[in-house]
Amino acid sequence: MDPIIHPELGSITPDAHSQEWRTEPLKMGAFGYTARILIWPGRRKPSDEEIAAAVKIHQASPEYRTEIAGHMLKAYQESIRSEYLPIVDNPRYKNPPKASDLPEIHEPNGIWNLITGMNPVVIEGENLNLSFITIFDREHEFVVRFENNELHEVMMDG
Repeated sequence: MDPIIHPELGSITPDAHSQEWRTEPLKMGAFGYTARILIWPGRRKPSDEEIAAAVKIHQASPEYRTEIAGHMLKAYQESIRSEYLPIVDNPRYKNPPKASDLPEIHEPNGIWNLITGMNPVVIEGENLNLSFITIFDREHEFVVRFENNELHEVMMDG
């Protein structure tokens, strides 16, 4: 299949070996990180809805960034931080976090102090996966998943 040329996303190219279509690295709006957008439409071209979702994340507003930060903060406060604190400076782990890598955070936008980058955004139908690189675990991803346009889970994944 031929690439799709989109006025805002540029070239969206099918991968010859998988069922994904990918953009070149793009700045993800108010997130401020550069990442590819991967669309997984199966054996067809991406739908108008999938393209619209890609445009939305590419043009992410400050309000959307704050909304995502709120979801991430809640997961960080409720479980992620407490799961990582026991391994601080533990020599049994390859790259254990330092205590300073796991601060207490009280406001959503403070979560971005833990993030160093963004992995490719994945769109599959009405599902969206955002994943971020953290200072406290470079081998796993801080993931925010939406299914059918509803928040599904926020977790460390890898």
